[in-house]
Amino acid sequence: MHRYNRQSHLGPSPNKVLTIVDVELLRPQPRLQVIGPTFIFRLPDELLVSIIELAVFEEYSWHGCSACRVHPNAKSAKALSRVCRRISSIAQPMLFHTIKFEGTPSTVPPKKPVIRLYHALRKNPSLRQHCKCLSIGVSDIPPATKTEDYAVASDLAQWLTGVRCLENYGGFEGPNVHTWSLIRNLARNMRDVQHWRLCREGWGLYLHQVVKEVTFPKLAKLELHGISEWKTHSLQLDAKTLRTAPLTSLSMSDYEETPLSTALFLQWPAALEHFVFSSFYNNRSTMTYPMFQSWLSIQRETLRSIDIGYLSGDGDNNKHIFDATIFPHLESLGLSRWQMGHSGALLPFTAENASLLGPKVKHFKWCFHIYDQHSESWEDFGEKEEAWVRELGKAAIARKSLLETIEIQFRPDDWNAVGKDEYPWDWMDHIRDELLRPNRMNLIYGMPPMAKEEWLTGREERAARGPADEMECYEDVTEMAAEIETETENKIRAQTPPGYHGRDIREYFGCLKSDAAVLNA
Repeated sequence: MHRYNRQSHLGPSPNKVLTIVDVELLRPQPRLQVIGPTFIFRLPDELLVSIIELAVFEEYSWHGCSACRVHPNAKSAKALSRVCRRISSIAQPMLFHTIKFEGTPSTVPPKKPVIRLYHALRKNPSLRQHCKCLSIGVSDIPPATKTEDYAVASDLAQWLTGVRCLENYGGFEGPNVHTWSLIRNLARNMRDVQHWRLCREGWGLYLHQVVKEVTFPKLAKLELHGISEWKTHSLQLDAKTLRTAPLTSLSMSDYEETPLSTALFLQWPAALEHFVFSSFYNNRSTMTYPMFQSWLSIQRETLRSIDIGYLSGDGDNNKHIFDATIFPHLESLGLSRWQMGHSGALLPFTAENASLLGPKVKHFKWCFHIYDQHSESWEDFGEKEEAWVRELGKAAIARKSLLETIEIQFRPDDWNAVGKDEYPWDWMDHIRDELLRPNRMNLIYGMPPMAKEEWLTGREERAARGPADEMECYEDVTEMAAEIETETENKIRAQTPPGYHGRDIREYFGCLKSDAAVLNA
């Protein structure tokens, strides 16, 4: 009779009492051999595609459409393509979701990366269906005037029929017959386009051409950047064209047209829901908030969001007043602080300002951004601005409005911020904590460029330095800034084609003549 010997040692029991523990129970058991494919490869294609999409696509922009809000991460897609054949067949086509070449216009005439893409799509036609976002850039300097310059882009227009988000950039200055012919080709073949962005590189993009060429049957979102003023004529729309455009979202920036053409253009959409008009940059006309309020009133039954930047420096005393009460379904309103007075001279909140609290307005955005060569100043949000927002909150409480959120868009230059006496975001926090949150409202803002702790530390270090150290530090910073500016100017001068920036000098002589006529009158 054999005795069974087992190896054991002292150890803790489940109830924490010292006992004899069997070593066999502590040894790792051999893993069972897996027969068949790994679990992930047993999944159906639909589920596996969803998993790989989560790994490849990343958020790009919330201001676009469903197609361009995400872009594929090329590194992730290429890495997954090396795992195995099945994953490669799913991940690799995702690289063609967004076709956009950064930098100078490269599609017309085609540069090397575009030609490589062209050959890949010609060799493997099955990849064409995966493109949902396409950007086509046409060179203005030098101009693309030859038919063969457009050959590759014309083929792409016929191949990429599943595109939902389309951008056309450049090609409008001077003779632009080929550019508009290409756009018509795109519209004929890309019947699923829902979001179209039309941008200038030079000049020559006019409203009447846009109205004529918008023939995408499913177009919902139109973005126009760089509309030039048509000096010889004004926009004309016949009665049959009014309220016919299918788009529900319209965004306009770097806009030069006149009030008359603008008012007529806003009668073109059938049912506008979202409207954005960016701040003036190069427009000589007088436009005010009451004017836009009047022009948009034709869309009052459908508008849900309105966002208007700063406009003309001139205008009447009510140029900053926007009456949202006439828009019964408006939920979001954005206005510029700079339409309400210059820096340090903010107009006080009045009963007329309270009219921005429309019957369904839940979100109000107050924008301090400056679209020029410098940003807003550290002192641009102070005691007066705090008082204005506080009065807005009080008006919302008194009216029992539906306002839920006040958003402050404020991103000042933090240069020499430690020399300032106040931290602007303290004012915002006071309003939020003392008035808004106790009344079920909130105030939000972007992340400050300098945390308060960093700002306080900088102030302490500044105070510890003597005047001589302060002056020496200032001179060093000034000298460094001058060197950087000179280096930047030299780079720009080397890269900028002669005569590209700016306009015909005769236009400025025309302005001088008109000014002289006024002075002599």
